[in-house]
Amino acid sequence: MLKYSILVTIVLLVHSVSSSSDNFDLDFNGKMSGLERMKDPKIKRCMESCPVTLNFLPQCASDGKSYPNASTIRCMNYCLKPFGEELTVTSVGFCKDDRLPSD
Repeated sequence: MLKYSILVTIVLLVHSVSSSSDNFDLDFNGKMSGLERMKDPKIKRCMESCPVTLNFLPQCASDGKSYPNASTIRCMNYCLKPFGEELTVTSVGFCKDDRLPSD
């Protein structure tokens, strides 16, 4: 029940941030380089058992890779902990090297 409450809270917070577009200008034109990292066999099984929200609000993590949302980075952080690595959200939107050129 506690996990469900936390998940609902996260979804509502993300929705409130994403629905107030006056706060920031978000470019959805980029690539999710973090998805490749999530396929690493040492991380994949852990990620499959970690609940993430399904919203798409790209986040740049401290590893320089873009992830679909903050909850994905939270799960990556949890799964990387045994290997001595910690991720944090560095910015909302795609990481610099993942942004695709605008037309």
